[in-house]
Amino acid sequence: MSLWSSRKLVALLGMTVHFVTPEPQAKLESHLLAFKRSPERHKAANILAAYEETIEEYELEGKVSVLVTDSAANMLAAFKFSLASGSEQPSGSGTRASQA
Repeated sequence: MSLWSSRKLVALLGMTVHFVTPEPQAKLESHLLAFKRSPERHKAANILAAYEETIEEYELEGKVSVLVTDSAANMLAAFKFSLASGSEQPSGSGTRASQA
């Protein structure tokens, strides 16, 4: 998951998914899941909301095993905030937060 702003200060969200297809072929697949404008500033709460909205939109609740972000303070805060609520995973999505 990545958030950034264009030269014209348009906030953008990008999410990719990576998974292995079932046997017998067991092939690694990688796809762009979301690439959209984010009307909100890149604050931790907004990042977490965008993540949760995208996970719900594609019905991936409980199917995500690892979340990789950069080590920007707002990204780390977004998922630490979620984990501090007492659960190991953001909003029960089955996610472990990791840094690249």
